[in-house]
Amino acid sequence: MGRRLVECVFITDPDSQDVVILQPGTVVTDPRIAEQITHPVAWEDGPPPDEEDTAGEETSGPGDAAGE
Repeated sequence: MGRRLVECVFITDPDSQDVVILQPGTVVTDPRIAEQITHPVAWEDGPPPDEEDTAGEETSGPGDAAGE
């Protein structure tokens, strides 16, 4: 299953090395292409689940939750 784009993005085709424009509504199924699209607002549902999980870990430091 792929993810749908809501923004226009430019990527490099992993096979031909050509620059490709992907239009909103394009469903990306190739993980080699998806990993090039790093801006979360480009995706219909925001960042992939693994990025959402690690995003909170990067911004919180040790003991942040203990003081609340």
